[in-house]
Amino acid sequence: MSKLELTQQMLAEVAPLLPEGVPVYVLFDSWYTSAKLVRWVCTQGWHVVAGVKSNRKVAGKTATTWHHVLQGRRYDHVCLRLANSRRQNYSVRSVTGRLRGVLGEVRLFI
Repeated sequence: MSKLELTQQMLAEVAPLLPEGVPVYVLFDSWYTSAKLVRWVCTQGWHVVAGVKSNRKVAGKTATTWHHVLQGRRYDHVCLRLANSRRQNYSVRSVTGRLRGVLGEVRLFI
């Protein structure tokens, strides 16, 4: 069984246990990020939060290239509440665009 098939099977088993009307966010690292898996998760009506490898193209440029293109531009400051209730501050730059094989736009945070 491929990692894609195994992941889909595990998520399908969890689906009936989820309360209705609650937004679902599926989080995975770049090892699992494939257009096919992202599309499958979206067909379930769920959202995806995932890492991407530095060579993946968003809006026609690789993540590494975007890092260089955006260098010198202002950071957006984001404060997140962690699972342990502490707060963590991050400085990020973002790009919105298409990721090959995925419907709609994605947002890349650097």
